[in-house]
Amino acid sequence: MEEQKKSNSKSIVIVLAVLLVGALGYTFYNNGEHKKLTDAIEEEKMEIEGNLDNMIVRYEEAIGENTSMTNELTVERDRIIALRDSIKGLKSTNYNLIRRYRRQISKLEKTNRRLFFMTDSLTGANELLTIDLDSANVKITNQLAKFICSS
Repeated sequence: MEEQKKSNSKSIVIVLAVLLVGALGYTFYNNGEHKKLTDAIEEEKMEIEGNLDNMIVRYEEAIGENTSMTNELTVERDRIIALRDSIKGLKSTNYNLIRRYRRQISKLEKTNRRLFFMTDSLTGANELLTIDLDSANVKITNQLAKFICSS
């Protein structure tokens, strides 16, 4: 009877040891998977920050051109800076937040394309108007010269 208790105790210890080793293996595996996922999210976060930094540079260049849309461009640039700063301020990486920021960046890129298209259109129209104004000034100058000579 005593020997059976020792045998049962050894069996229980062996089963518990196997379970402990299995639990440790599972924990290490999950930790590795979690690390991979966290690294992927962190990489995505860095990519988003880089995209936003590039957009900010483009807006600052467009603002520097002193167009009639400078105020709108400044507002959009400030929104992008605020978004970038909020992403940089994230302590823990959360996949749902990254997805939300991706959607916001997509909207900002659409606005970005629209504003830059408008800026390019206005710049082209401004150049045509400048050419027309120069042409009109030349005609007016010629007319004045003819008027003065004939007087």
